[in-house]
Amino acid sequence: TDSEKAKLCAACWESGLDFTGYFLFFTELACHDDFVLAMEAHTVVENIEGIILESDLTKAMDIVLHSKSKNASIIELLTQDIKKRIN
Repeated sequence: TDSEKAKLCAACWESGLDFTGYFLFFTELACHDDFVLAMEAHTVVENIEGIILESDLTKAMDIVLHSKSKNASIIELLTQDIKKRIN
């Protein structure tokens, strides 16, 4: 369920582990309509400290720009986070 996914996302960012390799996966989850799931997934994305390939950043921006998510505030934050990484 979305609630379980949100709890798993929270556990991911709270663990402090490196989820750089799952950047696109969490970007997709951050575009979800469920606010709590989207927020927790965005927190994982926000806390990823590893180097992300430019091609993955481009894919992530494409995912966000084509998202139909109702969570405009999270989409805006996600867009800003990706742009910061591109620059």
